[in-house]
Amino acid sequence: MRERLADRIRASLADWPPEEAEAFARGLRRFTEEGPFGSPDAHSSPDARLSPDARPSPDARPGR
Repeated sequence: MRERLADRIRASLADWPPEEAEAFARGLRRFTEEGPFGSPDAHSSPDARLSPDARPSPDARPGR
C-alpha cells in the first residue's frame, strides 16, 4: 500500500517544477512526522504538546 501511495505521489509531482515538488515533499514529510500521524517526541510525554493549562492533572488520570 505504501509503495502504491508513493508511486501515485511521484506521478502527480512529475509535472510540477522541481522546486515546488521538493517543497511539497518536505511539507508532507513534516506533516506525517509532526502532524496527527506523528509519534510524540521520544523525550516527552504525549501531554507535552498541550499547553500547561490543557494538560490533565495527575489526579485525573485513570489508575491513580
